[in-house]
Amino acid sequence: APPKAIAPNGEPWADFDHEPIHPPAHRGAMYWTAGIAGAGLLLIGAFLLYNKVFMPTPEELGAPAPIALPTPDMVKVESSAAPPEEAKVEEPEPEEPKPEGPAALAPAPAPAPLPEAAAPAEAPPADAAALIAEARKLGFKPRAEQLFLQAAEVAPGSSEPHSGLALLYLNQGKNAQAKQRAEQAIALDAKNDEAWIVLGAAEGAVGRNKAAREAYMRCAALPSGKHVAECKRLVR
Repeated sequence: APPKAIAPNGEPWADFDHEPIHPPAHRGAMYWTAGIAGAGLLLIGAFLLYNKVFMPTPEELGAPAPIALPTPDMVKVESSAAPPEEAKVEEPEPEEPKPEGPAALAPAPAPAPLPEAAAPAEAPPADAAALIAEARKLGFKPRAEQLFLQAAEVAPGSSEPHSGLALLYLNQGKNAQAKQRAEQAIALDAKNDEAWIVLGAAEGAVGRNKAAREAYMRCAALPSGKHVAECKRLVR
């Protein structure tokens, strides 16, 4: 057996005989502390190793080249360059002075006669156009019928008074008269879109749907006109 420790007073130290110097709980804490410290040193060493060995330097990443600042000599050369040429504005030429006295009063020579142009298509007389315009302003009132009839007498070759009358009769419920006037207008001018659309409406009002569609199709085939778009919608 190991010898017992003796205190200065000659008595043995019984505590040393029964209890260890470091209890088991204290030893476990020491192991944990030492392990944490060792792990920390290991992480620090790995971080330094990565930055020194594996991490590329700025030159390897392609750092931008330094920008050269202009030197005083460069500034002098640029300032000595010739300035850009300013745009030249052309001045208007001065007009020649007009002669004064008897020469200024001399008549100018007569211009050469122009070649004769082809005569334009005959248009309705001005009074017929005024009658038609006034009749359209009245809408479907009885007075409008008289104005259209007067315009038809003044301009017998115009189809507009007849198509205007056809539209008036159609809105008054006189389908037979509307059809008759529309056909008269088409006989004078086959491009009268108003006459075609009124003819189609008059035919449809009495149940002749095939004839009505044919009239609408003739109207829709015209190159232009106030009612052409409506005719195209009706034949869809």
